[in-house]
Amino acid sequence: MTVQVWWYAVPGFYFAKPCRVIDASLMSRMKLLEEENRRLKKMYTGKSMQADLLKEALGKKW
Repeated sequence: MTVQVWWYAVPGFYFAKPCRVIDASLMSRMKLLEEENRRLKKMYTGKSMQADLLKEALGKKW
């Protein structure tokens, strides 16, 4: 991974801030992790809805 330096201007000041450049292997890994994160969020949402329905059903008195 390479580091580039970008110059930022703030009124009265100029300073350098190092920025990372993302190469192709990191980008593909990030995409895989985002896909896994999306899948896990869907699973969590489904389980959470099931738990809420069970609580509601068991909480009612017949």
